[in-house]
Amino acid sequence: MIVWICSVTASLRVQLCWDGAVTERKPYPSDLTDAEWALIEPVLTAWKAAHPSVSGHEGNYALREIVNESEVPAAEMESPTLRALTEMAIMIASLDNDRYSLPKELNRGHTGQNLYTVMRHHACTAMPDAIREATRLRDRIRLRFLRLADKTRPRLSAAGTTYLDGLGYGIVGNAEWGQRAPRYVSTGDDPGPANQAPLTWADSPMDTRTAPLPYPTTAWWRDSDL
Repeated sequence: MIVWICSVTASLRVQLCWDGAVTERKPYPSDLTDAEWALIEPVLTAWKAAHPSVSGHEGNYALREIVNESEVPAAEMESPTLRALTEMAIMIASLDNDRYSLPKELNRGHTGQNLYTVMRHHACTAMPDAIREATRLRDRIRLRFLRLADKTRPRLSAAGTTYLDGLGYGIVGNAEWGQRAPRYVSTGDDPGPANQAPLTWADSPMDTRTAPLPYPTTAWWRDSDL
């Protein structure tokens, strides 16, 4: 099942940011046992409580997932396919970060390195146009990630599958977190409360084109040999 997030960013609330639905994953052989986790959890929970996030959010990362042992074989980790998937995941997270940062950066006049204002400068005449173009770019990358991940998963080891699934969970978790964290939803100098409003899900991405992106450094993500 695929669902799509409707991004609500201050007054810039008409653009769609889609993503795959998160479902409960199956356990891996390398996962901690319940008994092992019972020994470690109190220590990590106490550490987390003593180190609040600099974003103003308490942090929703899954500590148990972080400490589960899983070493991806070098031949898989260094393969062009996993490299491409990793780069795509990082790119998607970066695009999401710039989208959620945009209202606060506009208010403060700190938009020199935000992709949306860069696109407005180079290719568009108005911010709404830049937002639509950047969102289309993000959706095309995400769609390529999903299709390449489905193609790659059957030939990966258990550890490689764990890593690939982690990339997907990271993309979705970051997208939701960005719409709730005070770092993004508060436009003042001091973080306000987190956004607890229900997220809206759309039916489709803004762009489903499969052609390579018009940027030389990303064109190889569409290589048919991956």
